[in-house]
Amino acid sequence: MFGRQADFCLGCEPYVPTKREILGVYGPTFFVVSGVLLLPIGGVPAGVGYVLLFFGVLGAGNILTVVIHEAGHASVARLVGLRVLTITIGSGPLMASRKLGALKLEARRFLTGGGATNIYDPSAKPAKWRMVLALLGGASANLAFVALGIYPFTLLPGGYHLDPTFVVVSYALLASQLLAAIMSLIPKRAALGQRQLVSDGKLVIGIIASKDYRRQMRTSGLFWEGASLLERRQYREAVQHYSAAWQSVPQSVVLLAALIDAVGTASGPRAALQCYLDHGQGLQLTDGEERGAIAAVFISTAWYAVLMGDRDQLALADQLSRQAVEVVPSVGIFVAIRGAVLLASRQEEGRQMLVEGMRKIEKREDKAAFAKFLAGTEPAQGADAGEWGHLAAFLVRARDGSDPSSL
Repeated sequence: MFGRQADFCLGCEPYVPTKREILGVYGPTFFVVSGVLLLPIGGVPAGVGYVLLFFGVLGAGNILTVVIHEAGHASVARLVGLRVLTITIGSGPLMASRKLGALKLEARRFLTGGGATNIYDPSAKPAKWRMVLALLGGASANLAFVALGIYPFTLLPGGYHLDPTFVVVSYALLASQLLAAIMSLIPKRAALGQRQLVSDGKLVIGIIASKDYRRQMRTSGLFWEGASLLERRQYREAVQHYSAAWQSVPQSVVLLAALIDAVGTASGPRAALQCYLDHGQGLQLTDGEERGAIAAVFISTAWYAVLMGDRDQLALADQLSRQAVEVVPSVGIFVAIRGAVLLASRQEEGRQMLVEGMRKIEKREDKAAFAKFLAGTEPAQGADAGEWGHLAAFLVRARDGSDPSSL
């Protein structure tokens, strides 16, 4: 009665969090609880308790830090005329979401895991300064909070004593804001759960140095407009949109990946494979900026080739999925598709990769779509879960953080 119903396949078990997500929950909890328990003792233990409490609140305060940071991005973006698509707080599986007009708000299970704001420039002539200001809006909001938080302390009369616990908690919250602002401006790569992004500072440098910024923003806008159609299940309209987009920006690999995906969703695997053969057969992995997008084209094509159930297409699926996983080895959907391909030739290796990839996928319904590939290798399988839907949600994530629309 009170027991939990068993999962119907190994890979369909709950999402496996990253080490950072685990530490983000248990670390602050341990430090705060330990600090609170040591405070009443007094003396040296109380001093240690204040230190532990400081670091615990520093970690837990990251929730407030992320909210302020992403709100800063979104607010500045709206002020300078950019379009805000989604604001995500936390990482891991989705807990709750809400639509406010065209804006989608998401809260994910590990709230201390960071955040992201997806925006793009809808204007006919995108300007770099707009996106740069939006990128700096996150750190600016954190620093503004620090300034507002410090100001009341400057008004206190000399000799006025505050409760030390209040002081420690306040300073920890302010330090969390300051640390987030500094870290976001350091040019580096950053992880958001299973996603690989880059910092605001690295994006700013990339935008300033970009020689083809307007084309990049046009591509980003066309991609997100089509993704919105897919989300509303307007599949044929999405195909028409991406077909026109591909013709207007014919060298954009991101739009080709989206077109293949939309065609497969609307017309089936065979049509998607034909779309790749018509437009993407000459693609080669290079060290350029669109390396991740090419990997998305390859993995999407490999997926539809597998869904065809035609052994003549397995060699192509094997080649494309292998190259894609070499570029993006940590994204669950890539690993799962590679495992599904390998099941036909190297069953045990394929089964292990399939299960590994499914455990990294956040949505349970997406996990279930791969269950049929495990049906011949695991006992007690459930019914066929059917074909998994479109890959649009993963295409931008696969671009190893090079998309400036994800802040």
